[in-house]
Amino acid sequence: MVSVLIDKNTKKIISIVTGQKIKSTPEYDVHYSNKIDESEILKELNNLKILDKTISFDIVFKRDALGDVLMMMPVIVGLKKEYPDLKIALQTDEWLVPLFEYNKVFDSVVNSNINVAGDCKIDLCKIGDFIAEKDGRENKHRTIYYEEEIKKTLKGYSFDLNYSFDISFRESTSLRDKILDLKNLKVLLAPKSKSYFRMWGYRNESGNYYYKELELIEKCQDWDFIVLDESYLPEFDDKKNVLNLSGQTDILDCATICKYVDLGIVPDSGIMHLLGNFNIPTIAIFGNVTEPEYRTSQYSSVFPITTPTKDFNSKSYEKSPYCHVPTCWAGQVHDCVGKLHEKWCTKEISIETILKEYEKKVKNHKKEEHGINLLIPDDSIGNSKFVEENSSSITDIDETTEYLVCYRDAKGLGDIVTTLATIQDVRKKFPKIKIIYYAREPISDILKHHSDIYEIRSVKEKIERNFPIFAFSHPCPAASYEANMGSDYLKNRIQIFKESVGLKNSRTIPKLYLTDEEINFGKIFAGEIKIGLVYKSAEKWRDYDKNEDILSSLKKRNYDTIVIDDNINIKGFKSTAGFSIREVTSVINALDVIITPDTGWMHVAAGLDKKMITLFGSMNPDNRTDGYNSINLTGHCPYKKQYCWYSICTTKDKYVPCMTDIDINLIVNAAIGYSGYIPHSDTWLNRIMRRN
Repeated sequence: MVSVLIDKNTKKIISIVTGQKIKSTPEYDVHYSNKIDESEILKELNNLKILDKTISFDIVFKRDALGDVLMMMPVIVGLKKEYPDLKIALQTDEWLVPLFEYNKVFDSVVNSNINVAGDCKIDLCKIGDFIAEKDGRENKHRTIYYEEEIKKTLKGYSFDLNYSFDISFRESTSLRDKILDLKNLKVLLAPKSKSYFRMWGYRNESGNYYYKELELIEKCQDWDFIVLDESYLPEFDDKKNVLNLSGQTDILDCATICKYVDLGIVPDSGIMHLLGNFNIPTIAIFGNVTEPEYRTSQYSSVFPITTPTKDFNSKSYEKSPYCHVPTCWAGQVHDCVGKLHEKWCTKEISIETILKEYEKKVKNHKKEEHGINLLIPDDSIGNSKFVEENSSSITDIDETTEYLVCYRDAKGLGDIVTTLATIQDVRKKFPKIKIIYYAREPISDILKHHSDIYEIRSVKEKIERNFPIFAFSHPCPAASYEANMGSDYLKNRIQIFKESVGLKNSRTIPKLYLTDEEINFGKIFAGEIKIGLVYKSAEKWRDYDKNEDILSSLKKRNYDTIVIDDNINIKGFKSTAGFSIREVTSVINALDVIITPDTGWMHVAAGLDKKMITLFGSMNPDNRTDGYNSINLTGHCPYKKQYCWYSICTTKDKYVPCMTDIDINLIVNAAIGYSGYIPHSDTWLNRIMRRN
């Protein structure tokens, strides 16, 4: 089910929402469609004469080339963050459209040849001409040039660059699995760039391409190499440690591969920028470029290799030709064509240089996990559509039912935990039934060892068609209920999931299970520390803005704290950065008290029956924590709309005033008192809760 919001006055599309049946309002009509593709939805609306004939946007950006679109993104994301109501379209290469069409910053992404109506059109395809006209040569990161040009056009708009954005795309699960099945270090090679001068290889005396990557493959037999190029490169066939995918992939395949490799060794290219955005350690081959940071400075995991040039000396040049121009940024890249020193700068980059760079900067580099923030999986096997059309309820089950399928193809660690209460109640009612749970990886790991789950399967596997199916997504019952109720809903998600399958609400709380080995891991890591702080949620509007103050306040009172986060390390404190879901769960289990905003780890802690200090803004915390062992601390809405569910002031990427309103001393005192380190009376605890 897709809901299309249409402005009643302008007859223009305001938003397209999947998986939710949204109600009409005085300002907006809602059209419901079974179509998924946006172009098909538009055709349907136009055929029904629902829309105004023209769809116009506030700003239309035009830019081709993968690397340049990615370097332009921080400008557009910053603009959208400051002006969230702007309707922004992107015109780009047709082959790039699938990579960006799901990005939330764009309201439309189309082929450059398609005419798009816009109040302001900004064509950045000729940015090189602008740079040459202004500076003669590049002397700063290209993102800065994009920022200057866009701000020059958008007079009166004030915004900052924002490098925090995801590339949301439809992954190829078959290619992902093929990459993950490789046993050794997974190394991506992109031997050809669109520019011959950027390649590591070169044309040999016969005029044929010679790829230096072949020497690397021969040298590193214990690495698994993946070769990508838009054209087929037969030179990489018949190598036992090479998966030659050249000439076989589209942009979504390419992005999927980039996301799941361990290392990239590539020239300055769009592939390099993809790897950089995915935080994959990458050795970037630049040759005669004195300032590679003009391309790589926003990527912490990209390590450029350059070749310094020499001053010209006729005798030494005749003896051994070399490059003697200052830098290829100066527009002299073509000066070496047909010369004795053609491609000298990249020929000078040896296999030993690459391997030294790997040992020095890459080998111990921690690759950022993307697991919990899974994007849009490939559903070519049709699971979602089947579940939507064939979902069951508790009335479809009786004592003779052998198997039950539960299905959730959506992100959200907390939601998958809250569905467990439903499963536990079903098994209590029908103890002999075997439950098969289909979920996304790796968040499905949280379900491991649960006594009421018979088997855990990936959503990439075709689901069993002959058993009753409980649909926990497509659409998500909780999201649909909350969207329809707005800020007035009274149920928590545990109850909503139960009622969605016909179960009566109960006091059952989700339960999680750990092995003895996992329990010991958590105890060893935590040691004597008893308090954990969940540092952030998936969205900034749910977060508390004084976490470092919490840590320092507890430290001053001799209470050490473990930072619970996938990526963040705070000097002087233990952190779960880089841990798997099961490892983080083990650490939470070893602690006495968890301080947490509304996030998945809050529900994990509840599933382990941990004491919690939960932090909420202007909302009813019972909608999230009813039945949990928690002290709920809420901030107050400065606009006197309690509870507003953040509907007034949030753009979902900023701290909100009701969250920042929570007294830090209240948090610290509650954590210390609840931890049991020192005795505190019931009167003290009640006073804490009354103040809240």
